[in-house]
Parts: sequence; C-alpha cells; structure tokens
Amino acid sequence: DWPTPATDDARSKQSGKQTFPNRYGFVTGVVGNDFYGYVFQERAITKMTYVGGDVVFSFDTFEESRGAEDYGRIAVVDDLIFFQSQFGYHALDNDQVADIGHGLVDDSY
Repeated sequence: DWPTPATDDARSKQSGKQTFPNRYGFVTGVVGNDFYGYVFQERAITKMTYVGGDVVFSFDTFEESRGAEDYGRIAVVDDLIFFQSQFGYHALDNDQVADIGHGLVDDSY
C-alpha cells in the first residue's frame, strides 16, 4: 500500500518521498535498519534518521565525493558497511568513511 505523499493516509502509514541531487549521480544502494539508514549515490552518501511524525526520516548528506560507484558494490557486515567508489574501497562506520584499499585491496581486486 503506497499512499499519495503528504496525505492523511500517508502520514498514518509514515510514508513519503525524498529526492536526491542529481549532481551526485544515481542512487546505487540503500542499507540500514528501522532507525537509520544510508543512501548511496555514485558520488555521495546520505544518512537518513528516523524521527517519526509527518517528517518520518531526516536526511543529511555527509559525504560529497565518495559513494558506491555502481549497483552491487556494497556489503554489510554487522555495523560496518564496505563499498567501492571511483577512488577505491572504503569502510563506513558510525558516519565515518575510511579508505581501506590503499593500493593493496585496490590492486588485487
């Protein structure tokens, strides 16, 4: 059941819509749980945090150069999210992106 955004039916089911800037490319993946998630674009990562009510989720783009360069380039292990960007391989942990390739993983892939 996908109600029309901004209607009473949508508010009661806590559904809505969100657009993402096309300057960061296509959305390539969404991962998370009931309370927060990450939306990966080709060149950006946006955190979505559950707030409930009419807003449902708040969105904060915190990485504006690295993102998942294509579909299927994200892996989740417990609370760590590994992904491949145009710059190599990275790990996302608690809103912090760390480069993990450094020529080692990048060269052997």
